[in-house]
Amino acid sequence: MRERSAIRREHPATSFVERFEPLADAGDVRALAWMLQSLDDVLKRGEQREARRLVLAERLVASSSDSPHYVDSVGQLQADRNLRKEQGMARLGRLTGVALASLEGPADQDRLRFGLARAWSTSREEGAEDKAAELLGVVVEGGHLAPAGLREAQELRFALLHLRIGKPAPDFEGRSIDGDLVSLSEHRGKVVVLNFFGFW
Repeated sequence: MRERSAIRREHPATSFVERFEPLADAGDVRALAWMLQSLDDVLKRGEQREARRLVLAERLVASSSDSPHYVDSVGQLQADRNLRKEQGMARLGRLTGVALASLEGPADQDRLRFGLARAWSTSREEGAEDKAAELLGVVVEGGHLAPAGLREAQELRFALLHLRIGKPAPDFEGRSIDGDLVSLSEHRGKVVVLNFFGFW
């Protein structure tokens, strides 16, 4: 009975660590990414886990950028909420900088910039939204992303620049109930209540 309880408590990832560690030690990007992704399931102690996560992240960005999986693996690292929480956005920015310096293709560089911008856009650190918008400006201006990615970057940048609390609402035009053309800018400085409704 005790053996069954122990098996239930042990995460399946623990049985694969010994297989992945030699690959990670050899610099295999996918092995490093898997170890980062599985770290919370393998290590239960917070302090030890935090130090190990940073070591794995540093090894991942310093590994061979020639691997076809490098950019995706660094993207996973950028999306790792635990890494951002433990190390902060400044550290994630430095890790991304190491990865960017090793890449030659502008499309891959912009993918990493976009990943970092997404991370900044969800951060609560002071000035985070401005940093995200600045990075997105570089990405949009470069135009190296695939059309869907570029559209997503443009939409996120627009939201960060214009749809935040304290920013003036973007101007738009519409028809009143009487059919007259009205624009939001006509009511600048006044309280405007927008009532959206529809028939489904």
